[in-house]
Amino acid sequence: MRIDLHVHSNASDGTDPPAEVARRAAAASLDVVALTDHDTMAGIAAAVAALPPGLTLVPGLELSCAIPDHGAPLSARSVHLLGYLCDPGDSALAAETELIRDDRTRRARAMVARLAELGAPVTWEQVSAIAGDAVVGRPHIARALAEAGVVATPADA
Repeated sequence: MRIDLHVHSNASDGTDPPAEVARRAAAASLDVVALTDHDTMAGIAAAVAALPPGLTLVPGLELSCAIPDHGAPLSARSVHLLGYLCDPGDSALAAETELIRDDRTRRARAMVARLAELGAPVTWEQVSAIAGDAVVGRPHIARALAEAGVVATPADA
C-alpha cells in the first residue's frame, strides 16, 4: 500500500488546487493521501469531490503550535502538529485555526514590513495577491521576492 500522509494544496502553501492534489496522488499510484494544509481544512471538500476511484483521502491539517521554552520563560518554540481524520465541520477547531491564521497574517505582514525597511521592493498587496484565498505563509513572501527580482528563485529566499 502506498501512502502519503503530508500533502499541501494551494489552500495553504502548496502550488496545486486540492482537486489537482487528488488527481496527482492517483497518478502517482497512491492508495491513501492525507491533505494536511497549514492551519486550514478549506481544501478538503474540493479534494473529496475530485477523489478518483481507488484513492482514499484522510482529512487533516498541519496545525501551528507553540511549546513553551522553559529555558526562556517569555518565549516559545514553534512546532507543527499533523492532525488526521479531523472534522472540517468542527466549529471549535474552525475557531482555533482562524486565530492561528490571523497570527500567521500578522507575522507575514511584519516580515513584509521588515523587508521593505531593508529595501526589498515587496508589498503586502503583492504577497496577498500571490496567496489569494490561501493561508499566507513564507512561501508566498518568497515568491514575491522572486517576482520582484530580489532573489532568482523562491528557494533562494
